[in-house]
Amino acid sequence: MMLDKFLEYIQLEKRYSPHTITSYRKDLEDFSHFYLRTESSVDLLKVDKKIIRNFIVDLSENNISRRSINRKLSSLKSFYLFLLRIGEIEVSPAENISSLKFYPEKQIPMSEQEMQNLSDQVFTQVHNVLEKSVLEVLYQTGIRKAELCGMTFENVNLNGNEIKIIGKGNKQRVIPISDNLSVLLKSYVEIRNPETEYKSYFFCQ
Repeated sequence: MMLDKFLEYIQLEKRYSPHTITSYRKDLEDFSHFYLRTESSVDLLKVDKKIIRNFIVDLSENNISRRSINRKLSSLKSFYLFLLRIGEIEVSPAENISSLKFYPEKQIPMSEQEMQNLSDQVFTQVHNVLEKSVLEVLYQTGIRKAELCGMTFENVNLNGNEIKIIGKGNKQRVIPISDNLSVLLKSYVEIRNPETEYKSYFFCQ
């Protein structure tokens, strides 16, 4: 069966991950079921462009997302390109069928009050000073996780309310922090492991 040959090809030759292979299998089986239901055929070598277009329309009418439809179309294109390469077909029925256009959903920013309410809700549920400090630093500064993990004592100036961050490409920038955050970080420093050297990572226990 051509479908099994294709799946074996992407597994052994292309060395795709099991997850990717499962996705290809499902996409192609969905198309096969549609083909059987609408054309009463299981011979994928006789598929033409009209059938593939009808499949796309059917998916759309069943409220399948455009992203998912495009993925299924991509699976079909790969499958028929494989059949073309091994000489089973002369022309791919999926050739020149364009993917559907879609626009990412706009991210609606939260208001300052909404962010404050969320912050209050989160922090009332966190009782560990370390966790509170980490969350507050991330929230106030917007630094990346890697930058947070790379913070050292020598780059944290709590008296001056600022943190020096070393980012990608070893670029440095100084970020001001609030008085409240400085107080919180001082509380964290007081309970921090006293055996830790001064120049070690700030959030290392």
